[in-house]
Amino acid sequence: YGNSGLFTISVKVGNKCGVDSASVNMLVIEPPVIVASASPTSGCVPLNVILTNQPVSGVIYTWDFGDGTPLFTGASPGNHIYTIPGNYNYRVTATDGFGCTRTAAIATVVANPVPVAGFDIQQAEPCGLPQQLCMIDGSSGANQYSWTFSNAVPQASSLAEPCIEYPIAGTNIIRQIVINQFSCKDTLDRNFTAYDRPISLFTVSDTSGCENLEINFANNSLNTTFFEWHYNGIIDSTNSNFSYTFEDPGSYTINLITGNGSGCRDMMSIQDLITVWPRPVADFVFQEDFNEWPRTFDFTDQSVSSEPITYDWVFGDGDSSFLQNPMHRYMTLTDQHVGLWVSNQFGCTDTALAVLKLDSIGDLFIPNILEPNSSEDPERKVFLPKGYNLDEYHIGVFTRTGQLVWESKSLDNGMPSESWDGTLNGVPLPSGVFVWKIFNAHFASGQNWKGMPDEDQIRRSNNFLYLVR
Repeated sequence: YGNSGLFTISVKVGNKCGVDSASVNMLVIEPPVIVASASPTSGCVPLNVILTNQPVSGVIYTWDFGDGTPLFTGASPGNHIYTIPGNYNYRVTATDGFGCTRTAAIATVVANPVPVAGFDIQQAEPCGLPQQLCMIDGSSGANQYSWTFSNAVPQASSLAEPCIEYPIAGTNIIRQIVINQFSCKDTLDRNFTAYDRPISLFTVSDTSGCENLEINFANNSLNTTFFEWHYNGIIDSTNSNFSYTFEDPGSYTINLITGNGSGCRDMMSIQDLITVWPRPVADFVFQEDFNEWPRTFDFTDQSVSSEPITYDWVFGDGDSSFLQNPMHRYMTLTDQHVGLWVSNQFGCTDTALAVLKLDSIGDLFIPNILEPNSSEDPERKVFLPKGYNLDEYHIGVFTRTGQLVWESKSLDNGMPSESWDGTLNGVPLPSGVFVWKIFNAHFASGQNWKGMPDEDQIRRSNNFLYLVR
């Protein structure tokens, strides 16, 4: 039956006995009609093929993409992507409610291969301008090439392996586009950084000085991104600029190694650039010289130096000395700050300081006149020795004939505390010459009193006392 419709089938049979007949109705159904198309039917992978279909209600559609992927059941798959190059038969089968089916070839899809871009860069030198380099093609499946080079000479090429030149430093994009016989393309971008040659340059704040010499290093290098400072073979810093204190005497060779991302390096080296001189160490001791005038001290240098040194003493009372081991007498009892400055031939100096506590040493002064009736000087009205830091003391006053008229051993807080008013048993003695005598005088510092200097600067433990009325 070539057409659909309702048909009647009849049959007659007979024999000698007679004739009989029968009939049946048969319905013929036309398979469902498929109205579908696919586009595009050729192109480069991944090829996205879009399907259009006019579905009929009650019909089930099964789609076969021809590439081995699972069948799709539905009115329309919408689209299908072919990822592997090849020729594919795109088919659909329609089944209606009566079980009638129709299969139709929608299209033959041709998925073309895509070339793969790839290249290496061959440099004539790792650094330096102009930077010359050639492209080494590593693509596959291509028969045409298109290159672009930012900031290069030339900036474009259609050769398979062009050579170019970068006149300035910087990071640039190299783009390769490859094309095959199907006009399918692939693109690869690579960054390339052109580097100039590094040049190491530096300056220093000073080239010589004394121990603990602080030097500032200033980096003036060109075309560099990293730094290594060396002195006498020791890596000291990787900073661009820095300061360093040279503690030990000697000569130091300074090296600055610089480089950049190309791997190129440069070095600036100056032999024995930094000279550090030794510094003397000032020190001294002192002690009172009891063979000299009271409050006379011997100062002994104990400085340490590998070089000859000069000396400059200040004693705190305005006096000074350039001797190595000076002697100095103080005319005051106040504390004194003593300083020693030493200097060597390089001008390197050091200082030692000490406080001389004169009030803790001790002293004793005996007056030589007594004026009980004096109105001008109250201290002359009585005979009172002046002293301090005494722990033992004994004085007596005698007439010229040797008669003892007054004596005392009394101390108050290390100072003589009793005075003589020029009387004997309460009776004033006449004007005249008497003799004072120190039997014993000892200081808390452990020293004995050495006597009072007379007019000839001779130390005496006895002398004249003049009573004036």
